[in-house]
Amino acid sequence: MSAIGVSRAGRIAIWLFIIALASAIRFYRLGDPFVWNDEAFSVLLGRHSPAFIWLHTASDIHPPFYYELLHGWMLLWGDSPFAIRSMSALLGVAGVALGIWLTHLVANRNAALVAGLMLALLPIAVRYSQEARMYTLMALLLIAATIALFYWVRQPGKYGFLLAYVLLMSASFYTHYLTTMCVIAHWGYLGVLALRNPQTPSLLRRLPWWLANVAIVVAYLPWLYTLWSVLGGSDVLTLKGSMGWIAGVTLGTLPSAYWRALTATSGEALFYPLQIVPPLVILILTIRLALKDRSQYQLPTAIVIYTSLPLMVFLLISLVLPIFMERYVFFSLMGLPVVLALLLDNLRGKVLKLTLILLLVSLEVIGLRTLYSQREDLDGNRNRGDFPFEEMATYIARSSIPGDRLVVDGSLWFFSVIYYNESPILPQLHRNIDSGIGSSTVLMPSAAQIYISDLALLPDGNCRVWWVGRSSEGTLFPGSWKLLSERPMGTMDLRLFQTAPNPTGAGCPAPATSSDAALRPRSA
Repeated sequence: MSAIGVSRAGRIAIWLFIIALASAIRFYRLGDPFVWNDEAFSVLLGRHSPAFIWLHTASDIHPPFYYELLHGWMLLWGDSPFAIRSMSALLGVAGVALGIWLTHLVANRNAALVAGLMLALLPIAVRYSQEARMYTLMALLLIAATIALFYWVRQPGKYGFLLAYVLLMSASFYTHYLTTMCVIAHWGYLGVLALRNPQTPSLLRRLPWWLANVAIVVAYLPWLYTLWSVLGGSDVLTLKGSMGWIAGVTLGTLPSAYWRALTATSGEALFYPLQIVPPLVILILTIRLALKDRSQYQLPTAIVIYTSLPLMVFLLISLVLPIFMERYVFFSLMGLPVVLALLLDNLRGKVLKLTLILLLVSLEVIGLRTLYSQREDLDGNRNRGDFPFEEMATYIARSSIPGDRLVVDGSLWFFSVIYYNESPILPQLHRNIDSGIGSSTVLMPSAAQIYISDLALLPDGNCRVWWVGRSSEGTLFPGSWKLLSERPMGTMDLRLFQTAPNPTGAGCPAPATSSDAALRPRSA
């Protein structure tokens, strides 16, 4: 793509426009989707002290860095849906800026502008920028680490770049364990660079590179034992464990990942060849881009490896243990607009380039519409109409009386119920006490008050029990209970029961309470 005759001030104005566009898109309707289970867990954990967060993430499958940041963020801005997601939104905007920088390093200004525009509009990037989880932070850190690596490759004597790399990769490891996939991509890139430039001393053999990686491992040692304990001491690696709900891979898994990145839907509703062929063409052209790379530092190849290798590794692992989800490789899919910009940059016909750019941008805009309508196919349904937790919490708070109980059927919605709770009632979870591994760790200090394995354990005495569950679920309630009311709440069902009179004539005893301030109602 030939250079566009735009002044430096004009280019800066275009870049600022892209950043402003990325900001507007990410903050638009930021608080609309309901705060789903994983986000609500983030808030519940973030309400605790930094020491509590550090201690209890030792039993969670995610390290503490994001939660510690969220803790400080909520101290400043509160824990409303908009507030808790705004940190991710800002990180997402920063990710767009770094994506422009990365593309400029690899190609030229024009390709950087195209990549920036596509990153600003990328539905999967917007989706995770509007979620109170760690995936946008992880992507930002890994893009920044990749930039630092590229600078060091070009100037191996500048050890400051390696120091930045160590700090960024260490921070990413403390954000998510799957930073390992990016490490594989970086080592793979340096291996390819050594093979294609045999006349140049391999960077893989340089002592500073090994020292940098040793430093990352040493920085992560406090958590390596934790990781082994969690994976080895639980059922997380079995199909019956906490990952067993993830579907196995099929021929459509990789194409669906590309469609979800660009349109926020799996593409499965399309005519089958249309679902498969475009992503396959992108993959083939991506591989061809790497094979034809003759540049000195092989940076286009590095982007291809960064974007493709983690996906392939995850697919191979998922043949044995299904773990493939787009959020786990989100950092890698963030490279897709960069790869597409490089492919477009190599095209000769201006009309064809503009046509393809308009086509890709149009797909992204369609994906944004899907996203804002809360019908995206990423991590389940976040539609407030289907799951009106806030409306339900308000109704319970206005209709409850002292002594009421609130019981949630299963853990899928429990953290959301806690998050939106406006009443002084401590929500209880209808299931056996969990192991304390994973998200249940945050409930362990109040487990005796929260968990209730048998509804018959609730006391007699005309106690009122609010029940949150699905209307289709065939839960067996005690025969002595009396149904006072039933209210549909989207896909959920809110029922109010009254327990049997106490044979002794005693009234309803006071419900259990918790000293955990993180379980406080939102109105408190």
